[in-house]
Amino acid sequence: MANNTNKYNPDLASFNGSGNQFPMIGTGNIYYIQGGYLLSKFKNGTQFQPYGQFMYANYEALKDPVILWDLGINYFIKGYNAKFSLDYQSRPVFNISSSDNQIHNITTARKGCVILQYQIAF
Repeated sequence: MANNTNKYNPDLASFNGSGNQFPMIGTGNIYYIQGGYLLSKFKNGTQFQPYGQFMYANYEALKDPVILWDLGINYFIKGYNAKFSLDYQSRPVFNISSSDNQIHNITTARKGCVILQYQIAF
């Protein structure tokens, strides 16, 4: 049975939907922490900044918690005027269980995402 509001079809896809979607907001409790450390400048003025983030969410609509983590590094080319970022994200996959008809985290299934971006400021 397909649900047209979020295009979820339990026979064809996960509750997460297509692409890199995951349940990010909802009714319940969300705990989120992020941190990074800016390393010393090199002689040419470039800097690196490793960072990480972690999210734990316990939503009313989901039987299992959402656990998401990210690790990445920023490469500042000319101060804060230009930078490259490389990031890896790991997120859970959810499906509806046929045994109790509730949405469960498939703990053996996680999806990863690698993001490379360039940012320039004028």
